[in-house]
Amino acid sequence: MRLSKPILCLLRIVIFLLTVAESEERMRMGKIAGTISDASNNQPVVAANIVVVGTQLGTTTNADGHFLITGVTPDTYTLKVSCVG
Repeated sequence: MRLSKPILCLLRIVIFLLTVAESEERMRMGKIAGTISDASNNQPVVAANIVVVGTQLGTTTNADGHFLITGVTPDTYTLKVSCVG
């Protein structure tokens, strides 16, 4: 089946508009980043679990204790940090 030029043009416009809308949504999203360190010796905590309370968002720290959570709408949040060891 071959699509006519007007249909192809309309399809391209719809795809373009969906792409722009998705980009705008991403621009409104924020991120939470930080470093988790042991209060007793100031060493980074590796593989600590960080959860944004009240959401399904979370991550773990890397070897330097750093973490990044993306896709967060701008607001004030409470983080819960846990680790084993």
